[in-house]
Amino acid sequence: MFLKDYRTNVGYLRNKAHIQNRRWNRKYNTALAFGPRKNGIPKAILVDLDTPDSMKRLADYDAVVQNLRLIKGNGVSVWSREDRKWSESAVGMDKDGRILFLFCRSPLTMRNFNETVKSLDLGVIRMMHMEGGPLASLSIRTRDLVINLAGSYETDLRQDDRNMHQWPIPNAIGVQFSEH
Repeated sequence: MFLKDYRTNVGYLRNKAHIQNRRWNRKYNTALAFGPRKNGIPKAILVDLDTPDSMKRLADYDAVVQNLRLIKGNGVSVWSREDRKWSESAVGMDKDGRILFLFCRSPLTMRNFNETVKSLDLGVIRMMHMEGGPLASLSIRTRDLVINLAGSYETDLRQDDRNMHQWPIPNAIGVQFSEH
């Protein structure tokens, strides 16, 4: 998610020395961190920002992105009931600390999206919103496979399923396979 300047992330965003948005958004209670600065810690983590050691844990990583929390702690859905629905891209963490990139083209309320993810038995214990509606996207590119998924529906913005192409977005997270 980004501000009206179409560049600035709505929450805190840092990549090494470059701080794209210094402001921590009080309403956005989750952060994804990756690029460990020291040995012996996970390559990526999803952190609940209302836990006592959250900022200390984030300081150990090169990149940090803050956004809206969908699921906290041990798998508790925190999204309130509402009628708005949209296509969704999200990032989650399972009980084993694995990071999951999730995408749902079908429009759901975020409460229903959370329940759907939990019903898949992926072991998701934390999850945060990345983008919704026609801006939601997920791309997977390997030597043998190219997939580009695009969202479409969003209440009060684009209430149809006709969008078939990814819209331009100002910020992206890239993941590269490593043997190490």
